Amino acid sequence: MIETAKNLERAGADFIVIPCNTAHYFLGDLEAEISIPVLNMVEETRKTVKEQFPLAGKVGLLATTGTIKSRIYHKAFEEIDWEVVVPDKISQEVVMDAIYGEKGLKAGYFEEPKKKIIKIARSLIDRGAKVILAGCTEVSLVLKSEDLSVPVLDPTHILAKAAVREAYPQD
Repeated sequence: MIETAKNLERAGADFIVIPCNTAHYFLGDLEAEISIPVLNMVEETRKTVKEQFPLAGKVGLLATTGTIKSRIYHKAFEEIDWEVVVPDKISQEVVMDAIYGEKGLKAGYFEEPKKKIIKIARSLIDRGAKVILAGCTEVSLVLKSEDLSVPVLDPTHILAKAAVREAYPQD
């Protein structure tokens, strides 16, 4: 990642966008090696959630095990005294199967993975989540707000909006 970022910097990029949640775990190391800004998907997501749902206080996170273990979203939301709830161990295995399994999203299947993800999202709502984060690019392909009783936010979409704002600032 660092070498790629340096190449982008040398090529004249004004800023860098990384549309992978898990990769944001390495953001500090990356920023230390380059002089152009890197838009932070996790921070942009936290800001958006806080602006749109200021009283939520608890978000549910559907993501890869790597993203969950890195605690990048936990740390970001703890800064504003909010809680992040994640699937239990067995449910997380279901999420991973829905993403990476033989009949998962990355293999081009949608119907069954969507059912699995909705079921896990509902369990997070039952545990108090007021907003669900589709914290994996593939999850946002199938999970939408109309599927649940609470809003679903897509960090990749939030990052894309931030990139447009950065590229075309309003004076």
